[in-house]
Amino acid sequence: MSSLMREIADHRSKESISGGLTAAALTGAAAVATAPVAEAQTIIVPCSTPALVSAITTANTRGTATLRLSANCTYTITSPVTATDGLPVITRNVTVIGGSRTTIRRDPAVATIFRIFEVAAGARLSVAGITILNGNSGAAASGGGILTNTNSILVLDRVTMSGNTGSAGGAVAVVAARATISRSVFTANSAINFAGGGIFIIGPSVLDLAASLVNANVAPSDGGGLNVQPGATANITQDTFSVNRSGGAGGGIAGLGRITLTRTLVERNQATVGGGITGNSRTTLIQSIIRNNVPDNCAPLNTIPGCVN
Repeated sequence: MSSLMREIADHRSKESISGGLTAAALTGAAAVATAPVAEAQTIIVPCSTPALVSAITTANTRGTATLRLSANCTYTITSPVTATDGLPVITRNVTVIGGSRTTIRRDPAVATIFRIFEVAAGARLSVAGITILNGNSGAAASGGGILTNTNSILVLDRVTMSGNTGSAGGAVAVVAARATISRSVFTANSAINFAGGGIFIIGPSVLDLAASLVNANVAPSDGGGLNVQPGATANITQDTFSVNRSGGAGGGIAGLGRITLTRTLVERNQATVGGGITGNSRTTLIQSIIRNNVPDNCAPLNTIPGCVN
């Protein structure tokens, strides 16, 4: 078994053991991601990328719509539908639900760069049970996999994001928006020029991250796994941050905003300083473990109560 698969298996085991807290933390996100929608608003999407593009276009003409994607299907995008996006920009309230082994990916063989999803200002995107691969927003744009814009809402449940690349926020960039993420995996994503190899949030934004694994993401600047900018808030509950790397500060997590970690494990991350976490007086640890990070667990020294270097 590979080290990554062991990480995921260990994380899933801890998630099942502590079901009470996890269930409470996930109630809101899971309910939104899988909420029943009237049959007239449901679109069944066959295993075809043009069909997926068409379905999103149709969904954007409705107030609310749910797309049910095919199981055992990889929707491979070979060219963008806008200058920067592989799929039509989400402009209304759209839910995308996958089946067993449903994947949406940018074709790794194409040279053209584009992210997978973008959520317009004021819109809402919920994604459940899908793997998102190889999005690339390039060196000048954030959110290689998903970009959320002002006052938008993003909900992810049981989503895996891997191999995505962006200037900041290799997998997800949350820009003056709200993101609720549960039971998801962020692995091997990268920021090209700035911060947040896995997730980047800039205020006023709120991130609620629960029962998720953030593993082996890379950034040249601060926050290999997660970067929280001033004015942003991150509520991190029962997550694992491991083996993320930063060329600056905060191998696992870097924060200038407000960060609360509850029953979260941060270990074996690496940075030039604050291998586990860099934070400030608004960083709070509640029953969390920060250990075995390089060169230290937390920075600045004695700034984060409860963290021992």
